[in-house]
Amino acid sequence: MRDQRNASLEIKTKTDFIDPLLALEPTDRVIVSFSVNSPQISRSEERRAAPLLRRIETAAKAQRHGYRVGFHFDPIIHMPGWEEDYFDTVDRIFRMTDATRIAWISLGVLRFVPSLKEVTRDRFGPIPYFHDGFLRGLDGKSRLPVERRINVYRKMAERIRLHSPDARVYLCMESPHVWQASLGLTMNSDEDLIAYLDEAAP
Repeated sequence: MRDQRNASLEIKTKTDFIDPLLALEPTDRVIVSFSVNSPQISRSEERRAAPLLRRIETAAKAQRHGYRVGFHFDPIIHMPGWEEDYFDTVDRIFRMTDATRIAWISLGVLRFVPSLKEVTRDRFGPIPYFHDGFLRGLDGKSRLPVERRINVYRKMAERIRLHSPDARVYLCMESPHVWQASLGLTMNSDEDLIAYLDEAAP
């Protein structure tokens, strides 16, 4: 990827094991990204994943080695007190890493194929946040009502931009209406998204 000019490679993980990457000469064409969540959800739901703080520390280590990094808040789970809990993760990221070496941050509210509710119930018992007013979306997935999702995205983006006004924030699997209403961005096609993310390229 080092010699590519029209492509980037994103390596995404929930682990803290990046030793093979640290043995290589870094390039801005390779982004080392970390899936993150709120401290509460990380503790209760991300079993066998590296602890949240260790992932953020590992992102800082990747930056010090010369890589750009990304962070992915997906799925964001809308539970009572979600704002304070997710804002805590946002604040930790910007306290522990170099904002100028963050390529992008993605946001995605929990969505799932309807059959997943039954699968998880059979394996783990009832999960409260699977019974929170989900509706069938146009893509067939169960989603929170659109205004609730917009509210989550808007608040998360505002918190991120408190730390980094130019942060490249993008949404996962959302409609042009949601992009416009929550981030104030026109995103009508894959080409629009590519151009938007390319603006973050060095």
